[in-house]
Amino acid sequence: MPTWERNFRQSWFLWEYYVLSLISRISKLASKDDCCFVSWIHVSAKAVLLERPRVISANVGHAWDLPENTFGAAYARFMGSRNFSPDDRPPVRFMDTDELAYVAMRAREVHDFWHTLFDLPTNLIGESALKVIEFRQMYLPMCMMSVIGGTARFSKKQRKLFYQHYFPWAVRAGTQCTDLMCVYYEQHFHEDLEDVRRKLGIVPVHAP
Repeated sequence: MPTWERNFRQSWFLWEYYVLSLISRISKLASKDDCCFVSWIHVSAKAVLLERPRVISANVGHAWDLPENTFGAAYARFMGSRNFSPDDRPPVRFMDTDELAYVAMRAREVHDFWHTLFDLPTNLIGESALKVIEFRQMYLPMCMMSVIGGTARFSKKQRKLFYQHYFPWAVRAGTQCTDLMCVYYEQHFHEDLEDVRRKLGIVPVHAP
């Protein structure tokens, strides 16, 4: 088996392990009746797995009509300023179960929510920084491989900026925020953007 194929298979194995661990953890929490034990984030994660919301225009289109200070409006501005559509994400393939397929799709679809909350651009530096956060959250080799591949295309100036400013910030940001895959983001569209960030422990990136 070629090295690249072996690495690819190992990455997907770890992704499946992460997803199954997440499902197992949430299922155990969902069985608890003590409301003092089950925090709001665990309740949110349970709702995501049970309801399986999709980030598509039919479901998130109302964000464009929300007040300017809200998370939903910030997301709408992010998408509109780049001519992005929630419907552009390709379907997930090669997953063994519906649960794995859904969580993998959810990870793709909430990507733009993360850009909005962390205030990261969609250029190479911004995408690489977000991959560092994802790696810190999920420890998936494919995330770090994306960082390595992205930084290889940096200019000398960009590389210095990334490793001096964005990389250390991304490590801290990914460490201190809540489990990003356990958040029912759509339920927070109507809330003030800064309140959502505080609730999730998210510190947006600052200009270098």
